[in-house]
Amino acid sequence: MWRDLEPVFESAEFEAAVSSSERLKTEFVERVAYQPQLSASVLSDVGFSNATIEDVQDLFASFNTGPVRTVIPALPLYATTVNADGKRDRP
Repeated sequence: MWRDLEPVFESAEFEAAVSSSERLKTEFVERVAYQPQLSASVLSDVGFSNATIEDVQDLFASFNTGPVRTVIPALPLYATTVNADGKRDRP
């Protein structure tokens, strides 16, 4: 599978798709009714220790730069490899 997908992941088209998904994700998050408040000051105000705040910040930083930027945009390509591509509708 990797041999087939690697050229796609390294293409300008895939980079454009990643940028587009970033834009769509940002637009979605800005529209949701509740946006989690994870700033250090808010977490401190509700009783989180400094060590816990740093752990939470590290967790979200690694998630935002890892799976969100690399795995999520690639899911349609992986789905295609097992004939599971196409639009999904919620029942």
